[in-house]
Amino acid sequence: MSQQNTGAQFTISDYIRQLQKDMDFAIERSGSYFKGFAVKNGTEGGEEYLPSYKCEGNYKMSEIFQIDKDCLPDLQQLGSDDINKLALKMEKLWNSYHFYADFPNALPIEDKYRLMRDKWDCNVKLASRGESHIEFCHNGPHDCQFNGYCTICNDLQDED
Repeated sequence: MSQQNTGAQFTISDYIRQLQKDMDFAIERSGSYFKGFAVKNGTEGGEEYLPSYKCEGNYKMSEIFQIDKDCLPDLQQLGSDDINKLALKMEKLWNSYHFYADFPNALPIEDKYRLMRDKWDCNVKLASRGESHIEFCHNGPHDCQFNGYCTICNDLQDED
């Protein structure tokens, strides 16, 4: 007697959609994540609250976002459309927690996805406002990983 699979097949597209929903949830959660970082305005009797600046920690991004790095598919598992969707969603997620990836402007989206995925478990300081820039460039023309896309190393040498 053969067994038939009567359940629906779960595809990589289904997985990507669920991962995007998880990222959307983490983006929504970012607003409440920083809500406790407010101080009362100094005026008498005022109910106004002002955001205070707080920078703390050594947290892994995966802990902050509550999405493990292992949940992010390798490039080889993804089509170009999925890479584009996920890279843009990851960047939006980073930005919602005040993390900003510093990439060369012309860097292909596949490289951006790979680099952001590689940094997913790195330790970062969490800031309640402003921008925490995540550097990928080591400013050395001899070991530049953005060869052909980046002019930062050459621009720095020209300034010397």
